[in-house]
Amino acid sequence: MNDESIATAADALSSLVASLNNCKREILKPGSLGQCIFFDSLGAAIDGDSAELLIKALSDWEVMDGSISGSVPRHIGLVEASSALIIALQQLNEAKHIFKESVSCIAAKDNKERQKLVRGVLTKQGMARAHPLQCWREIKLFLGAPVNTAGFTTAKKSFSSKTLSVTEAIAELTRREAHKELKEVESARQAGCESVRWVEPVADFTRVNLSYHDAEGKRSNATFHASMPVIIEKAAWPKKLKFNQPKQEPRESHGRAEAKFRVDLLFRKGAYLAIS
Repeated sequence: MNDESIATAADALSSLVASLNNCKREILKPGSLGQCIFFDSLGAAIDGDSAELLIKALSDWEVMDGSISGSVPRHIGLVEASSALIIALQQLNEAKHIFKESVSCIAAKDNKERQKLVRGVLTKQGMARAHPLQCWREIKLFLGAPVNTAGFTTAKKSFSSKTLSVTEAIAELTRREAHKELKEVESARQAGCESVRWVEPVADFTRVNLSYHDAEGKRSNATFHASMPVIIEKAAWPKKLKFNQPKQEPRESHGRAEAKFRVDLLFRKGAYLAIS
């Protein structure tokens, strides 16, 4: 059963690579791209060939050097595409979904073993540095209406947090085999603590808001995560387009003051538990 599920994932990965190559061929055809713009992480427009920039964005599956957990390469942009290229990109998204599902179905005793098996599948395909999450990152397509305005914004959120019971936190730490942290949480429970705030650093991320008129003529908005170029149809280019510069938000303490205990999570740099 294990060999069969691994073979299925390998076949799905091969199909994904073939679909990516098909997109590359379509991008390079004359007339495949209309108006395009790409931004760096600071919101400055990037000079360069649009076809090359789009191919780089679609193909960037390797882990970044020196990346922190949760960080992925960002290719921010807006691209007008021909109907043939849109079909190729839709097929690419479908191949991404199939590969993702095949990975989730790999027979393994736990997530750690599954990750190791997936790494083996990638390595056999000559993709040892590829990250599965980047391989199946969806390409956002906005179709069916001309865009009135497009506004890109980088969100500056320092931390994310969730509140768990001590029992839930222990279950999560057990799953991650975090033995040192488990002992500290157990000690906090014996001291009468009942609530855990699980806090993790969050990398900056960019989103884009598109305004348009729907079929009834009403003004509407669509918002997408914009770490990858957003694809629109030809002749749908917005009348206004800008990259909004956010204000730097102060870092939040997320319950440090009221917490009786703080437990640093060794498996996630900058993450911790605030226990009360």
